[in-house]
Amino acid sequence: MKVKKTRNFSDAPPLDVQCDYIMKNFDFDKVLEYMSWDKSHRTYDDDGKCVGKSPWRMYISPGEYRVPSISDLRALARDLLTQVIRNYRNSKSTFVSISTGPFKAMCRYGMLELIGVIESWSGD
Repeated sequence: MKVKKTRNFSDAPPLDVQCDYIMKNFDFDKVLEYMSWDKSHRTYDDDGKCVGKSPWRMYISPGEYRVPSISDLRALARDLLTQVIRNYRNSKSTFVSISTGPFKAMCRYGMLELIGVIESWSGD
């Protein structure tokens, strides 16, 4: 039996409903707590040795880098989710992703997701 692959789960809520649900339930306090920690951002020398630790500052506006507020994080997350929804609707792809600051937003087969990214590594 052949199964037709579609871009959306038939029982998934609309993307705007998923976005509102994520914004209501995501733990922005946890992300802010980590970013405010005085050892969350590390600087390394050419040999890979940690030479400095500080809070995780984020671009807020031209010339302004600081530990964000909850409202800064919420605005950034809402913007990323909105961009992902728009890109997903305008694309034929089953997967769309965008990331900046501490967040990665993605839409896979019509399911929206927001991730607070603290650490990742790749072999490539």
